[in-house]
Amino acid sequence: MKDRRRFGARRSMQNSRNILIVGVGNTLMDDDGIGAYVASQIDTQQLPGVHVIHVQQMTSDLLDEMLKADQTIIVDAAVGADPVQFYKVDETAPAGASYSHYTSAIQLLKMAELVYEQSLSVYICAVGAWDLTLGSALSQRGKKNADQAVITILGWINGHENQ
Repeated sequence: MKDRRRFGARRSMQNSRNILIVGVGNTLMDDDGIGAYVASQIDTQQLPGVHVIHVQQMTSDLLDEMLKADQTIIVDAAVGADPVQFYKVDETAPAGASYSHYTSAIQLLKMAELVYEQSLSVYICAVGAWDLTLGSALSQRGKKNADQAVITILGWINGHENQ
């Protein structure tokens, strides 16, 4: 994980954004590593006010980092999905069942509201995955989709530059 001082520090007038990118996935399962790949590509840009982390799976531990951000983008592989789907998580959706090793974005929103009385702004970037077998390389189609996701997210970030 990167140095948290940059992320948690008070924002200057020049740096008005405070965005968390969460790359989700297992890099040992080919295209399941798409989230980590996208997050690392964005991290290489060293964008001010953008903090990048990678997790194997979403758990309630993410809430600590998400509460520090103005917006969070969760990037994850999605089997059988369109190449790239980017959307805001609907706060009114039901939270659904909770599992001991996995938490959904909606559950994290609900926890923030109930426990911390805070609203989160969370976006999902679901990236089409094709090969989830044991291995450490993205498939050709998966990499193409992941590269498109990087462009989509960078475009969204740049569009929120002065907000």
